[in-house]
Amino acid sequence: MDGNLSVRSESMFLPKVDPSQHDLLKAVSYRNEVLPLRQLYNNNVTVEQLQAQRISTLKEGCAKARQNGIYFPHGGRLPIYNDEYKFMLCAVPKVATTSWKRVFLVLQGDANSTESLYHKEVQHRYHYPKLVSLYGQEEKFKLSMYTKVVFVREPFHRILSAYRNKLEVVDTAIYRKIYGRAIVKKYRKNPSPFSLKTGSDVTFHEFVEYLADPKTTFTHMDMHWRPMFKLCDVCNRNFDIIGKFEELQEDALYVLQRINASHVVKFPGYDTHVTNSSIEETYLQYYSTIPKELLLRLYKKYELDFQLFGYKTPSILT
Repeated sequence: MDGNLSVRSESMFLPKVDPSQHDLLKAVSYRNEVLPLRQLYNNNVTVEQLQAQRISTLKEGCAKARQNGIYFPHGGRLPIYNDEYKFMLCAVPKVATTSWKRVFLVLQGDANSTESLYHKEVQHRYHYPKLVSLYGQEEKFKLSMYTKVVFVREPFHRILSAYRNKLEVVDTAIYRKIYGRAIVKKYRKNPSPFSLKTGSDVTFHEFVEYLADPKTTFTHMDMHWRPMFKLCDVCNRNFDIIGKFEELQEDALYVLQRINASHVVKFPGYDTHVTNSSIEETYLQYYSTIPKELLLRLYKKYELDFQLFGYKTPSILT
């Protein structure tokens, strides 16, 4: 499954799920107190019930996709892990990965607090044990015994965050050279010599054209915009917890309690390296520039991420 999904109907992968999981209340600030493990997200759904719903959605969606001829090759060796707390996280880019790495640095004794760590320092200075470095029995043991966690995000918001972070800001010249120049060359009529040389002015429309192009396969996508189900091999691996960016603080606290680390580290309350891509005004500002036909093609490309993780079809398509 290295390219596009051949979708025969809009609801082909839609699993039967309790609709209540789509209408959770907004985040409740926990400040400095520790919420009990059975803290209610609303009057009817406990954290454990919510997790059961998400995992059921994922499993049913994977089964339905297989029934419709989708093949999921084994892979997704992206997770990082911590031996002391028997914790494994598939760190999906643009889904609070830097914040989670701050947590890992405290858990592994490289930092006393998550608050004093800068983005570039977190990403490039420190080492995080990775599943990809393990083989044989050691890999199987950790996969079977550790608490396995993945955090996901509404796909269109994640795509916008990737664009703004990797192609729009001025300090990502390497992405502009590798991807920006190629995108400008292929999708822009009469590009200027400067644009072809630097790739510094890729528009969001051009980026979406690149993503939606049938020739842009999942395998050749950068990890910052590769579909989440591909990155984390979610249909072949039994995750214990599925967290969501939209409920980041509550879900992160639940994870820390599950691994008995909530007294050791608090999940960061903010990230200084944000793109504001989840703000509705920003989201609409960018997506309003994309024709509906192109948006539909983009949705089809990322449909499994929407369906497997219980996200609704974007309102801009309805």
